[in-house]
Amino acid sequence: MTRKERNATTVLALPITEASAKRRTGGPGDDAEDSNLPIWAGVVPITTTLDKTIACVRMPDAVAEPEHISHYTIE
Repeated sequence: MTRKERNATTVLALPITEASAKRRTGGPGDDAEDSNLPIWAGVVPITTTLDKTIACVRMPDAVAEPEHISHYTIE
């Protein structure tokens, strides 16, 4: 880390009550000289998947899963 980078860096802690995120493709956008530093750089992939639905245990057995929900699930 250069002196300029260190002076431009701030650490802030705050509670998160709501969030949004951007998504991009490709690896880190580090400068070429930074890749020789002994500091890990990379990507942590995050995925969202659908699985079988789980009905509420308090719901009567006679209540069927609606078709508009069942077509999203994995058999």
